[in-house]
Amino acid sequence: MNGRLDMVNPFFGSEIFEFENTDEIASKWFYIKPQIGNLSPSVYLPFNALSAVPYSGCYPAGYSIHMPSSSSVPRLETRRKRIKGFTHYSVSGTGFIQVFYNYFMVSFTSGKSLPQYEKILSETAAPGEYTVSTGTYTASATISRDVACYKVRFNKAKGNRVILNPAYGGLDLKHPKTEYARMLETEITGKRVKTCSYYAGSELYANVVFDGFEKVYEFEEEGIKYIAGDLPAGVSDIEFKISFSLTGAEKAKKYLAGCTQNYSKIRASASEQWQRALSLIDVEGGEKEKRIFYTCLYNAQKKPADISHENLFTNSDTMYAEIATMWDMYKTALPLMALLYPEKYRDLINGLLSIAESRDGRFSVCVLLERNLDRNSVQARSLAHSLILTAYSYKIEGIDYRRALGLMVRDLERTDLKDMRNTHLLDIADASRFTAQLAGALGELGIYDRFNQKSKIWLEAFDKESGMLRHGDDIPYYEGTYWNYSFRLSPYIEERIALCGERKFEELLDLFFGFGKDAVKQYRKPTADSKLEKYAKKHPSFEGINNEPDFETPYNYSFINKHSRVCEVVRSAMNSCYDDTASGLPGNDDSGALTSWYVFNAIGLFPMAGTDIFFIGSPVMDKATLHLKNDFTVETRENSKENIYVEKALLNGKPMDRLYLYHSEIAAGGTLELFMTADVSKAIDIKKV
Repeated sequence: MNGRLDMVNPFFGSEIFEFENTDEIASKWFYIKPQIGNLSPSVYLPFNALSAVPYSGCYPAGYSIHMPSSSSVPRLETRRKRIKGFTHYSVSGTGFIQVFYNYFMVSFTSGKSLPQYEKILSETAAPGEYTVSTGTYTASATISRDVACYKVRFNKAKGNRVILNPAYGGLDLKHPKTEYARMLETEITGKRVKTCSYYAGSELYANVVFDGFEKVYEFEEEGIKYIAGDLPAGVSDIEFKISFSLTGAEKAKKYLAGCTQNYSKIRASASEQWQRALSLIDVEGGEKEKRIFYTCLYNAQKKPADISHENLFTNSDTMYAEIATMWDMYKTALPLMALLYPEKYRDLINGLLSIAESRDGRFSVCVLLERNLDRNSVQARSLAHSLILTAYSYKIEGIDYRRALGLMVRDLERTDLKDMRNTHLLDIADASRFTAQLAGALGELGIYDRFNQKSKIWLEAFDKESGMLRHGDDIPYYEGTYWNYSFRLSPYIEERIALCGERKFEELLDLFFGFGKDAVKQYRKPTADSKLEKYAKKHPSFEGINNEPDFETPYNYSFINKHSRVCEVVRSAMNSCYDDTASGLPGNDDSGALTSWYVFNAIGLFPMAGTDIFFIGSPVMDKATLHLKNDFTVETRENSKENIYVEKALLNGKPMDRLYLYHSEIAAGGTLELFMTADVSKAIDIKKV
């Protein structure tokens, strides 16, 4: 038994959400975005760029049976699971971000035919490995940091060959189509193959040594260049490795030469890396809840990817990519990284600073494995400021915060902003407040005064009479309505509440979460975006955990003395939006955003982005221990599906007069005890944050 590894379901979130929603509260939440996690059982390592993808050509990761979708449920591209081979590098849980990787296909055939899609007869997966059987072969894949390793058993004893398609990339759909490399260079020396594929935004260098093969040769069909390795007659089993580099042929050669282990040892190393990653949090509770928890913790650690040794962008010693996108990740996935891996988070921030310096102070909101750093630039503005303040609030060392402050200022002084949405005013207001806070902490009072004043532009986004964001046909909102953004947990949240008063704010929150309202309709067949948008405007509601714009909003109740409502909403979300099956995630995971939401809430803590505050929620886990520099434990008493309210809270044995923690209290180690009750009248509602 592999403990936590056995609790992970790598197929989680790869199929359309089917978990039956019988929850009274959650039935009021409308899912405007696709009801599928867009995850895959591809082979990953924690925070690593390379992955090995069982390739079906489908959206978005190269594994699935679906077409692209931006709402409701996706249409089927194929009715049966299929595979054409394995590709390399993939997104994790994203939507249509226009870059889909799936580079360098490797396929397995018997006979002289080109690779074709084959029906998947069976498949299994575990963290660090995937195995598939077709009518032609059984193949297993595992990876190290820069090397993919394959173990193949063909069903026939002769005519077996491995075919490489080094220029391959993208998906195999009408839209988006396959994107072959613009140029391909190949070199075959004996049994060694070297290639370089020049894609639109990057290059990919690869090395293969076909030991045990009878012949290695190049051929071309319909303008596509292939490389084949033929096995000797009578040989049906083979292992081989492919190394990859994004920055140089010599690096690819070095990576392959340095990988001397066989398949079994590489697989064991991959398992060990995931075992360590999953061991950072120990939980006790129901078996199903533990399976969901460790599956979510697994997916939350796939991205972003450490490419410090393969820095595409700058001369910085550290770099992370696969921030896809910051809008999705800054509230949950990246704070989880900061909490569990402060050194990795330090490197991420330093990489972002170097990118901003190379772009005249402009921070990117999306960093992919390509040199285009402007992708999705209108999705949000200046979100890196929140990430920097998270690092400063967590007292993460090794970052030049004065350097960071200078870049934050330059980013906010930009005059080239176009397509400004109402939500961008909130982004800039948040970023200005974070800049002012850092300036104040560093004694830069002039900068503090200037950006503290600038942060008040959030008022321009609101209608003071209604206490909600301005709205109308000429005021668009990204992936939601003005309701979904009106309760954002911004650094000026108390001023925002004062805009309409606590009583009105509570009424609006209750309406938003559906208290006193009828259940909404969920569209369970492929439906036009316009129809869903129209329904959402008529029935404004929390998006549940179907999307990111409002998934932190339950903790607004913490600011108005209504912790009981926090408990009701987050428990309903965990009970109705997550299951332990392939159909167990209600929306795109977006590089770990939705799965890290569950990780935090399951242990009863939730971060406020850009601050050192962790709200206390209503944990489903009976006990959780975070193995940080000093262990911190959240332990419940009398916890159950009915006992969702917190009656009493003790920190290190002392009664608490607040329902939040500071990061410093968690980092110091200790125990938070939560005494749970089913009686809402006994719930403590302690004010304030």
